[in-house]
Amino acid sequence: MLHSDDPATLAAQAQGAFANGFRTFKIKVAVKSVALDIERVTAVCEAVPNAKLRLDANEGWSASQVAEAFPLFSKLRLEFVEQPLPVGQAALARRYSREYGIPLALDEEIGSVEDAKRLIAEGLCDGIVLKPMTGGGLLENLALAELGHQAGVKVIFTSTWESDAGLAGTLHLACAAGLAAAPCGLSTAGMISDGFVRPPLAIRDGRLSIRGMIGIGLQAVA
Repeated sequence: MLHSDDPATLAAQAQGAFANGFRTFKIKVAVKSVALDIERVTAVCEAVPNAKLRLDANEGWSASQVAEAFPLFSKLRLEFVEQPLPVGQAALARRYSREYGIPLALDEEIGSVEDAKRLIAEGLCDGIVLKPMTGGGLLENLALAELGHQAGVKVIFTSTWESDAGLAGTLHLACAAGLAAAPCGLSTAGMISDGFVRPPLAIRDGRLSIRGMIGIGLQAVA
């Protein structure tokens, strides 16, 4: 995740992260003006032309703002735009994504496993963002990953600020899903230090991994 309102700062963050092995980035948009978002996103595209870029609007745009933003974003190289409109407007968001050729991912629209299945079945998105620790658990989300894969829908597993134990579970889930899972949003590793597991999870060379230990790869601290 890249954080700044300043385009130059974002570009520098992206270049630093790319040098450290990251190849997929997310930028929050729909906080200030569409014009500023365009400047910010363009700066990152130019700074790391070989990276994948995801935009997350967090339901922050109105339909008129999407109509303003999407024609401009269509000129950039984006992996997808996530949840551009408030929950309940997935069909409208899908219409805009198809009109301007911008892949659409949905997040807040998914309140349950059933929601995810419906969105996939109805073809309302190109990607679904799943939070396994709060949305159905590991086995249900593994089944969703396969369902999405069969339908040509990207499945992005992400964290919800859980501890390393929950994060390790999601990491194993993504590995089990294999090709059904797109690059994950698990960069919260190391941000929550609760002191009850070892070794603490850490991202190295842009990757989160657990090696050399049985189970989920962690031990409880006595």
